[in-house]
Amino acid sequence: MQMMRFLKINALNFTKRQLLLVIQIVFFQVMLAGAAFSQDSGPKVTLQISNATLEQIFKDLEFSSGYQFRYTDKVMTYDRRFNYNFSNASISSVLAKVGADAGFDY
Repeated sequence: MQMMRFLKINALNFTKRQLLLVIQIVFFQVMLAGAAFSQDSGPKVTLQISNATLEQIFKDLEFSSGYQFRYTDKVMTYDRRFNYNFSNASISSVLAKVGADAGFDY
């Protein structure tokens, strides 16, 4: 009889451990999903850019958003000029559009 109680207690504890593990996994996944969502809900920017280099675009974007961008010297020597009109756009959509036009990924 004593052995049966011991087995029931161990089985119950094992179930509690499993439940705790599931709760922890769900909690961390919710946290990761929140972090991924927050990237899209960052600051919105409004930019009117005409005949600007990539360097000028990044400087305007830094000023408007408060973010800082790092890029290679290759970006600085890119001679092409760009024209954009972004109104209340997310930073990710601005970078996606400029990147697609200039041929780079972020």
